[in-house]
Amino acid sequence: MILRPGTFFGPGDRLHFGRMAQKVKDGKGLIIGKGDNALPFCYVTDVVQGFLLGAMMFGSDNRHSVGKARRELGYEPKVDLREGIKLAAEWFNTGGMQQPSVTQASQHAPLAGAIR
Repeated sequence: MILRPGTFFGPGDRLHFGRMAQKVKDGKGLIIGKGDNALPFCYVTDVVQGFLLGAMMFGSDNRHSVGKARRELGYEPKVDLREGIKLAAEWFNTGGMQQPSVTQASQHAPLAGAIR
């Protein structure tokens, strides 16, 4: 199962809705992508509900194939599971949980494609 909630938003969202709303409020206009693309917004509690409903799947046998990605995209994993776990453990053991998350750090980044 793959969950793709789109762009989720809600109170306290400084990354998506808050930044876009502030740009519009400031009269700076806003274009996302080329302007003709669909941008699905999903309210945060609806995203949580979807993830909770999809959580019973973790208790079942879940074998997912990357065959379609290999066939259609030429995808080939570059990091095997053992190496990935080693890299993640090194990050964790060197205080990674105390560092700002990517989301927190990117809250001050400019929106790509936004008219200034």
